[in-house]
Amino acid sequence: MINQKAFDLEVQIKYERNVWKKKRVNFENLYSMYFLNFLCDLICVCLIPRSERPLILIIRKVLGIQTSFC
Repeated sequence: MINQKAFDLEVQIKYERNVWKKKRVNFENLYSMYFLNFLCDLICVCLIPRSERPLILIIRKVLGIQTSFC
């Protein structure tokens, strides 16, 4: 009985470690998307004249980036 509990605990710890690793990867992807979104906003607001902004909207839609300032 004690061996079974120890085995169950070991399996649970391995499972939680795997879940945490997957969550950490998802957070890294999320941060990179926020950075890419910020970079597009910076380019859109600072460098592209208002008449050219529909072009950046098309590029962002193709890349799958949400628009915020454009």
